[in-house]
Amino acid sequence: MDAHPARCIEAEEPLRKALAPLKEEGFVVVTKDGKYAGELTAELLASYGGLAPSTKAGSVARKGTCMPAPLQTELVLKKFAEGKLEGIAVVDGNQRVLGQAGKAQVLQELVERRPLHGTAAEAASPAYTLEENQTVAQAKRMMARNGWKAIVATQGRQATGKLTVVDVALKIRPHGGAPRRTRRVEEKVGVEQECLKDVMQPLQEEDYIDGNAPLSEAAERMLKRKASDPLLVVEGKKLKGILGFHNLLKAPQPALEARVDVSGLDEETKWFKESIQEEADKLLRKVGSEVRLQLRVKSLRKAARKEYEASGRLYASGKEVYAATPKMKKHRENWDLHLSVKEVLKALEKAWKRTSRR
Repeated sequence: MDAHPARCIEAEEPLRKALAPLKEEGFVVVTKDGKYAGELTAELLASYGGLAPSTKAGSVARKGTCMPAPLQTELVLKKFAEGKLEGIAVVDGNQRVLGQAGKAQVLQELVERRPLHGTAAEAASPAYTLEENQTVAQAKRMMARNGWKAIVATQGRQATGKLTVVDVALKIRPHGGAPRRTRRVEEKVGVEQECLKDVMQPLQEEDYIDGNAPLSEAAERMLKRKASDPLLVVEGKKLKGILGFHNLLKAPQPALEARVDVSGLDEETKWFKESIQEEADKLLRKVGSEVRLQLRVKSLRKAARKEYEASGRLYASGKEVYAATPKMKKHRENWDLHLSVKEVLKALEKAWKRTSRR
């Protein structure tokens, strides 16, 4: 995985300079003399309540997760799955910031690498609701107390809008004078005592997804919007839950066929065993039901990064086919576990076809 350019702000600069990138990415890296000094997230700013735009970024930044370059894709996905991260800063040996990995980037990798099974309703979390005539201050307290990322505003049993932690941190600021009544929530200030219905994001058709929709469809939909913007899961007109970035990361996967045996993964990469087995199972479906596949993965430490070698064997009716990871140029700069396994599976499939013709 390649790091994207980092959205940085110096520790001595005012928070107002971080608002635009926070709105787009949900994550900003704070530096001091070019070196990593912490991070800012929408959730962090929301937890402080009212912060003046002139507040120095370094005074509220917190230490987050850093990783050395080049990024190991499987480890990045594992880190995002284990903790509710908004982003990861990529640094060199001297802690100088080289880039970042954000939710949108991770979601793209997830869709490409890990087959998603099940429906939107099965992966969704409960939707936390609050009547739209309740105040913004009450919504903020509930979100902070319970760690909620979003609240769905309702009128009776009908969902009418939503308020996310990004809205609380960036759009609803209790400082700045008297409230200006406008339809644009971004321009509202001093709205702590206003009703949710006056500041919430009105729901659009693209905010909903049917509970029976495949999870893969939900992932594709989320790729086309901000990764921090959740989908509302409905069945008919009934709200069933809310589906966000971390729901996709932690979606349960079905049991896999025992014909695939994967060995050699250390504790750090065991999280990817299911994904590797999914890829292997695709090959088994092509070559036949009486075939067994054995994959062996070996991790090698090269300086500050890991490289992976993979080998595989196909067994059936007394025949055996063997293949190992080719020494390809693209492996040298950014060795990747899934790429290694895919190359082996591709080689096994070709070898099996040649053997079957004899």
